[in-house]
Amino acid sequence: GSCVGFVKDGQLLAACAILYDVADAINMAKELDFNREMRQQVMQLEMALVHKSTRGMKLQFKLASILVEQAKEQAGKRYLLSTASPFNYPSIQTLTRLGLYIVKLTRMYNDWDRYVVFSDMSEPLTLDQESVVSVPVEEFSLQQKLLLDGYVGFLQERVDNRTHIVFAKLMGQGA
Repeated sequence: GSCVGFVKDGQLLAACAILYDVADAINMAKELDFNREMRQQVMQLEMALVHKSTRGMKLQFKLASILVEQAKEQAGKRYLLSTASPFNYPSIQTLTRLGLYIVKLTRMYNDWDRYVVFSDMSEPLTLDQESVVSVPVEEFSLQQKLLLDGYVGFLQERVDNRTHIVFAKLMGQGA
């Protein structure tokens, strides 16, 4: 894998890491029922840390972008996965801006609610723009229903001072 950071005056203020060769025991693609061959084609964005003094400077996105571009050139993998708390606005913003889609809402890591996010770098997903729906982040049951019905989350927005996730149906998934 690889790790990049932002250092100023000798202090690490932000860092981000990606795994190129993901051990099967921690491979998030198991959450998506990928077979062993597909899991071998997975990279995972593993962590992002941003010091409170530099929050709002989009460092998580900038560092993750560097890693994803390097990975596309060097790793030779097809899938990129990560996970984020539904309530971690900066992480979801970063992941969706990088082109990852929310494809599952599940419990992971000591039973915490987590989004599993995914990108197929060889065959990008196509969304049905006529099926777009915005859902408050707290409405897990509606999000679960949409995800099971072939929708993916692709954007985060603020509506009436509340965070919403914007979903659309994948093209070719029926009506």
